Amino acid sequence: WISGISGSGKTTIARLIASEIADDLFISEYDSAEVFTAEVYEDIEKSMYLYGGGKKAGRAYIINEAHGLRVWMIRRLLGLLERIPSHVVFIFTTTKAGQAGLFEAQIDAGPLLSRCLDISLKSDKTLARSFASLCKRIAVEEGMDGKPLSEYVKLCLSLKNNCQSISL
Repeated sequence: WISGISGSGKTTIARLIASEIADDLFISEYDSAEVFTAEVYEDIEKSMYLYGGGKKAGRAYIINEAHGLRVWMIRRLLGLLERIPSHVVFIFTTTKAGQAGLFEAQIDAGPLLSRCLDISLKSDKTLARSFASLCKRIAVEEGMDGKPLSEYVKLCLSLKNNCQSISL
């Protein structure tokens, strides 16, 4: 369960975790509750018992914007997560704002969350400072530096999650 503000890297982290478990062909990503239909659920239920092909034997399922899951989805996921094979990982992402009103207050989120490892990403300013430090270090190594760290922080705060746009 990865939560954080928009642009904090939730989906990127989910993809990195998934790539450690499964080859690309066996990573499925769902971008909202609207595309996570009963048919998709049934496909997952059937396929998760099969090992992935390739170098990695796992399967990974990423469900973005998990706070939008409907009550019936959550109930079915609870059962599914009780019998999850060891080669399978489910990764849920949500925004901090979405997590505050988890599942539209239609159901107690506790049982689902108790089956998840919670990764809560830091605030925008904390991330910006860390990211700015990394960008400055890279700039120094590449001989492109000349600005104080505070300039990198300002730029990171204004550009959110687009590292390619940072060129001081």
